Amino acid sequence: MAHDLARRQPGATLWLNAPVVLTIGGIATAHVLGHWWRDRWPREYRVAAVGGLAFVGVATYETLGGTLELESFAMLAFMLSVGYLVAQRMLASERQLVAVSRELELARKIQQSILPRELPHVAGLSVAARYIPMSAIGGDFYDFNTEQANRLGVIVADVSGHGVPAALVASMVKIAFAAEAERLDDSGLALMNINRTLCGRFQGAYVTACCGFIDTLTGKLTYSSAGHPAPLLRRRDGRVEQLQQRGLLLAFDAHAQYATAEAALHPGDRLVCFSDGLVEACNGSDEFFGDARLEQCVAASAAITPEQCVEEIVAEVRRWVGSDTPLQDDVTLVVIDVGERMTESDGSRTGA
Repeated sequence: MAHDLARRQPGATLWLNAPVVLTIGGIATAHVLGHWWRDRWPREYRVAAVGGLAFVGVATYETLGGTLELESFAMLAFMLSVGYLVAQRMLASERQLVAVSRELELARKIQQSILPRELPHVAGLSVAARYIPMSAIGGDFYDFNTEQANRLGVIVADVSGHGVPAALVASMVKIAFAAEAERLDDSGLALMNINRTLCGRFQGAYVTACCGFIDTLTGKLTYSSAGHPAPLLRRRDGRVEQLQQRGLLLAFDAHAQYATAEAALHPGDRLVCFSDGLVEACNGSDEFFGDARLEQCVAASAAITPEQCVEEIVAEVRRWVGSDTPLQDDVTLVVIDVGERMTESDGSRTGA
């Protein structure tokens, strides 16, 4: 066009249209057919390619002087092929959403089956618990063991990830913990056995856990940790202690060792176990709820029941995050109160 205007001869280079169109059409056809053959395109892409090639073919035909009016039909074929491609992509997305929904429903059923259906009843102890998933299903898990009289086993675990894989790993933790029913006096040994059970069973996942056993006859708590946040022990005089224990994450090393620590429990004491999703809950300024705030909540909970303590802590976390803001991680909370009926083996009540 610029050449024509410069020479003041409109249409002088019109003869170039045919070679240009043929060249572009040939390159486009070769490119499409090459990818078609090499990559084995899905059907919807092949249909769209056929529509595009039909349009290019008609354009080439008319450029070469064809007399039939085929442009409208070519455009219609091209638009139909593109519409078919869009429809197929939408259907694929819909099928994917259905598959995800089914997976989440399966994971939800697995999670419901492994969480305790009711709280344990052990003389001298009062128990409350809450699990709040980040999404439809998460990786947190808690369980109790009451197979031995006058003893309560408790575990709080956090499995990396979400969905069916995390739920399946959590179910393995539950089974392994249940197998420790005869060893409710050595939490370190229990974690060692659970770790050996998990090692080599799955890849790309890890588990943190805290495990504790309470003997209501002696008033003794034994506890161990595998990379999990330290439980809190509120004494009846208001002091709050962190039950710190170090230990490697579960499922990393089959030969990992887990130490056992002890603490004396007395009537009026309160044990609080939780997952990191609680203390790592963030507000609008990306600030963690934090250990200090949790300790303040626990310290101020003396005059309320374990159930009320759980409700107060959860409400405080909700206020911190924002009532309309979803949690960034699962939250698990277990509260165990030591009552006046917990006695020593000789029948006398434990004291401070």
